[in-house]
Amino acid sequence: MLPGLTEEQNEWLRSMHVAAMDELQIIKKIEKTDKLLAYKLGLATFTQAKTYLELGNFESDPRFPK
Repeated sequence: MLPGLTEEQNEWLRSMHVAAMDELQIIKKIEKTDKLLAYKLGLATFTQAKTYLELGNFESDPRFPK
């Protein structure tokens, strides 16, 4: 967690985390036609979601793996 985050900054990080998890749901649909592309996009998006979660001070999206 970043020290000194304002409520607004923390909320922004939380919303970006949720948006990245939403994108992962869309990427799952791509997997049916292009597994390699879906893997690469998924890895990048998952990394974003994880980074936002680590930087912020909020509960993870329920879809985020434990």
